[in-house]
This record gives sequence, structure tokens and C-alpha cells, in this order.
Amino acid sequence: AASPAPPEKAIRFIQRWDPSPHPELKVFFHRELPANCQLSDFASPGLTPEKSSQNWLIGKSRSAKPRRADLNLTGEEATQLASASQSGDPSTVGEAWRNLLFARAADMNRGGFASVRPYERDGDKANPATLLRALLKDDAGIAGELKPILDTSGLFSDSGSGNGLQEAPSVFRYWELCEADRHATFSLGLASTSPVGDHYQALDTQYYISNSLDTEATLYEVWPVQIEGKTVSLVWEDDLIASPMLATAQGIERMAYGAVMLQEIRQSIQAMRQDIADSH
Repeated sequence: AASPAPPEKAIRFIQRWDPSPHPELKVFFHRELPANCQLSDFASPGLTPEKSSQNWLIGKSRSAKPRRADLNLTGEEATQLASASQSGDPSTVGEAWRNLLFARAADMNRGGFASVRPYERDGDKANPATLLRALLKDDAGIAGELKPILDTSGLFSDSGSGNGLQEAPSVFRYWELCEADRHATFSLGLASTSPVGDHYQALDTQYYISNSLDTEATLYEVWPVQIEGKTVSLVWEDDLIASPMLATAQGIERMAYGAVMLQEIRQSIQAMRQDIADSH
């Protein structure tokens, strides 16, 4: 895709882009988190039972049980979430999620990707960081091309863990509530950027997703190009998703899931391009 902004502006916009103003993307909110976040940085999510997707999340929070697959939790998190959500009051459920998300974000700030807690379900464990590494290693060409930003993020090295995360060239931390597969879904993410010669690279990873997906990562490379004497940007994007649905789906069902995800990615790219153009 092409952007009218020069690379240094385009990469900053991509890193901090807020998709929530676009209703077709079904993002309820997208909020920045400071490097050393506190519980107070997680404002009340304001869950609304009148919205079916959020009412689903309220119900699943109340009935959360260790090793159930409905929500991505540790056994301890499931017990604590259910206990705190028993009243079913949306504000109480929201408070329980604030505590859970803060604890996971604090782990990331202290120990980087090595500290990401696994999801426990049906007797198995799925670690988002491990899945992210597997997704990125699956294509050696992409992993080689994007090695600078992968090293900066700390996903494949120690440079981005613990204090290294604080010292990375540019890291944007955020939390989000969106609708995925008709269900309200919380996520925690990191978007890192780094200059590489005459261009830029970025990695946006969601290291915690409460349901529907296990994890996802979006890689960007932004190059300067000349059009009519002006320096604009050529943006390359690669989207990687780990989903338990895709792992078990076959045939037409798998194709349908893939088509829906591709359509959502296209909508996101179109909205981002429009926002970059409007801001330039």
C-alpha cells in the first residue's frame, strides 16, 4: 500500500493508530498504557449488557472455570475472575478484568515476553509468546528480512525483556476492547518501531487476547519512494494469527474462517490508509 506521508511520519502513525473511530472495525476502545503502568491506567471498561457481545463476556466471566476453553486464562485467573464476577454487575466484572489485565501487563514490563503467562485449557497449555515465535519462524524469508525489529522487540533475544523493553527505541503499549467472532474481547499489545538504514520496520504484537484468538502479530516495513518529486511511503504489511479455531477447522469451514479474517484485515488497511491521508 502507498501512503502520502514520508516514512518517518507514516511509521509513527502506524505504531499509534487508533482504529476505534471506525465502526466497521468493531473496536470499542483502544487506549495507550505508560511504560510502568499502574492499575489506575486501566480505566473502567464500562461493559454494557445491552450489547450481546459484551453480555457474552460478562456471562463467561461469571462461569469461568480452570482449564475451560471459553476464555484464555490460567487456572488461578479463572478462579479469581469467576469469584469476583459472581454478582454479574457489569462494573464488578469490569473491575475484575482491570485487575487481570494489569497483572499481565505488569509481568510484561518486568520480564518481557519470557514472563507471558500461558493459557490453560482442556489439559493443555498455550503460551502466546511461544506461538508468536512459531508464527514468525514459519517463514524464514520474513524472519530474515525483519530480523532487526524482531531483535529489538525482544521476542527472539534478551534485548527486549525486562529493562530492555524500557530502553527499546520506540515502544507503544496499549489495551483494547473489541468484538471478535461476535464476542467482546480484551487484548494487551506492544507496537515497536526501529529505523533500518533508509527505511523503517515495525512489529505490533498482541501478547494477550482474552478469547477467540491465541495471539496475533502484524509486521510492517516502510520504504521511501519518490512520486512527482515528493517523498512518500511504500508500506508492506504481513499479518500473522494463531487461532484455536483455525487449528481444528477443516475444508469449507477453514476457508470460511480465512475469508472472514482476510476481509477484516482489508477493512483495517483501508481505514488506516484513510486516516493517514486525512492527517497528512
